[in-house]
Amino acid sequence: MQDIAGCRLVVPNLVAQDQVVERLKSALPNAVVVDRRKEPSFGYRAVHIIATARNKLIEIQVRTELQHLWAQLSEKLSDVLDRALKYGGGDSNAQNMLCALSIVFASHEERESQPLPSRLTEVLSEIKRVIQGFLEDVSKMSGSTPKSQGGD
Repeated sequence: MQDIAGCRLVVPNLVAQDQVVERLKSALPNAVVVDRRKEPSFGYRAVHIIATARNKLIEIQVRTELQHLWAQLSEKLSDVLDRALKYGGGDSNAQNMLCALSIVFASHEERESQPLPSRLTEVLSEIKRVIQGFLEDVSKMSGSTPKSQGGD
């Protein structure tokens, strides 16, 4: 990690994500934008804005709700199974599941402006509920509250 300070913004969808990124680029003209949506890092998707404020590096992560949910799942699985999962290592079944889920979420987000068949909407809602339930259950077992962290 190079940044000194950081924050994360979670927005509803890709349109909002693009709008926030554009506003940040306007406000921070010398910032570097790292867009991990098209070329994810082991399934992790987000946009990172790396800027300098008062001669200190800062990083602003901008994620959609689905990108954030995926990152939370990845983080929790890394905590429970193997830290290497976050970096492309660890259990191959867990790694394959995370990559597949990342692709499904990204595909859904790219088509958000188009109506989805009701069954697909139901399935996606169920996947989100299962992941959120898993995160809550693991947090209860470990005696901690769910982390809002995840990803790089």
